Amino acid sequence: VAFTKENFPTKKEGLRKALKAIREGNAYWEFDADPDQAIKAYEKAHRFNPKDPALNFQLGYCYLISTQKEKQPAIGYLK
Repeated sequence: VAFTKENFPTKKEGLRKALKAIREGNAYWEFDADPDQAIKAYEKAHRFNPKDPALNFQLGYCYLISTQKEKQPAIGYLK
């Protein structure tokens, strides 16, 4: 389910915060190449909407290349 106001018409504030978290995660990923910080931001958005395939892919990929020893969470996001 995409992060759009049409998909979340009654959750405007939550959608706004989730989109902000995605932008924050994108900035960590694209400009700082910091997957660990990107994960923290993306997980905020994921709590609001765990069914967005693009976000799930991004989270899974970040876990795979992160400095975290545990890579198992990546599988759940990439399924």
